[in-house]
Amino acid sequence: MPLEEYPAAPVPADGHDLLWVGDFTPRKRPHLAVDVVERLVELGCPVRLRMLGDGPLHEEVRSRIDAAGLGSVITAEGRAAVAPALASATALLHTAEWEGLPRVALEAAAVGRWSYGFDVKGLRDAPLVRLAPDGDVAALAGLVAADVSSGAVRSVPDVRESLGVDAAADGIATAVLDVLGRPALDSDGRTSPGQQSA
Repeated sequence: MPLEEYPAAPVPADGHDLLWVGDFTPRKRPHLAVDVVERLVELGCPVRLRMLGDGPLHEEVRSRIDAAGLGSVITAEGRAAVAPALASATALLHTAEWEGLPRVALEAAAVGRWSYGFDVKGLRDAPLVRLAPDGDVAALAGLVAADVSSGAVRSVPDVRESLGVDAAADGIATAVLDVLGRPALDSDGRTSPGQQSA
């Protein structure tokens, strides 16, 4: 992750603003984000949702928001810069059917935000994720509501060090050395103590 582009930011002290980011396509399932927030409103959970992105389902989702009477709770404004949106959000809401690399979840973790989503390929391996069974809107809404109620949504471990370029390079180097059957190196490029060859 280019950490300099996603600086850590304290979770806002007031409100519970969720952020959804992606293309408005069937794979990203933006309609499920609307369903989750509709359920949260039914539960009396004081959240708002900002949806960033565009695509073939954008107008359909906006119509669904209006039809559900959620226009004061959900905005779907189109594309915008993600880093400042994450900094002003309480957490990320993720609804994709699957991910290769869940970049927005990594960006959220870098800023210091939980991601709430479904237990799907890609997202389940990202840091700082809270998962519900795939497609289970009630369960995902329940996770968010419980964390909002308890305050856990604002208590986020710092995982930035594990997301940077240096951590990725070290991980690759360690994996290559392991495959080659060679000992790991310390931060100065020397064989770690106790692992020197005889």
